[in-house]
Amino acid sequence: MSTRILALNAQKGGVGKTTAAVNLASSLDKAGNRVLLVDFDPQADATMTVGIRPHEDDGPTSFDYVLGECDLADAVRPTQFGRLEVLPVYDAAIDRLGVPKLAGPDSRRARAKALADGFHSRFASELARRYPDEPELRLARLVTGLPDGRKRGAVSTSDQWSAYDYAVIDLPPQQVLPVAMVLASADAVIIPTKVEAYAMRGFARMLDTISDVREVFNPSLRLVGVLATFAQIRTQTTSIYLEAMRDVTERLGTPLFDTIIPYRVQAIAASGLGLPLHYYPETKALAAMYDKLAAEVMRAFGDSPKARTTGSGTRGHSTRR
Repeated sequence: MSTRILALNAQKGGVGKTTAAVNLASSLDKAGNRVLLVDFDPQADATMTVGIRPHEDDGPTSFDYVLGECDLADAVRPTQFGRLEVLPVYDAAIDRLGVPKLAGPDSRRARAKALADGFHSRFASELARRYPDEPELRLARLVTGLPDGRKRGAVSTSDQWSAYDYAVIDLPPQQVLPVAMVLASADAVIIPTKVEAYAMRGFARMLDTISDVREVFNPSLRLVGVLATFAQIRTQTTSIYLEAMRDVTERLGTPLFDTIIPYRVQAIAASGLGLPLHYYPETKALAAMYDKLAAEVMRAFGDSPKARTTGSGTRGHSTRR
């Protein structure tokens, strides 16, 4: 089986996207899969939620990997949670990427401009400088090992990526270059959506982005489903909003997952402690919700849970310890 590259994306922040990415990855690992969690958000929340301190640690990141600064095996880190591994983000690496060093009379002004432009602009400029031929395809070329990425609907993955059954990618909420780049390399997308009055604001735009990527870079990209999050279960308001979400997704021809993620304040505590929900005693019931979601995702791909092998093991590549 080739690696399933699964991107979690949302038009706006605060919808539980990172929580969903981390805990879906954890649940897929619990189901016996070899899973890589990929952090592509410079805020590094996914990295922190699996017990790595992005403000203290340093090393190669997901962005360094895309820029050709390292191999996948050089950047991947093990976690303490099953066999789950992470392609991380570190604050120091983000701070220095694309920022000129102080050297010469104009360097301070150049540094100030780079910092004012922001990280995503710096990353886009650096990627275009190194790979001017369709930089949006850079990750797809690495994932597939093919010069045209997924432009012809390729589902195969390169040797380093094929060491995993699933790669779950956490994306920034803005519609920036990393979003298009990951969607160009992915098999499928999950869109977490908060259960609230304006839940579907921006949803049509997200579908437009997916449609554009399909047309230009990745014709096989599929929308696995919309994930309802932060639901206040058993309230009339939530029931109304969920019904509205079902109506909208049905009209747009996009599936809504049967699994609905409820609001639990304990989930915030688990994230702050650097723990997936399976590993925090107060959130076992919520973790079971993600197990149901993982089962839905595996069914969508025609996959079944696997028997877990003993030991953490490696998957055909070295990991940084």
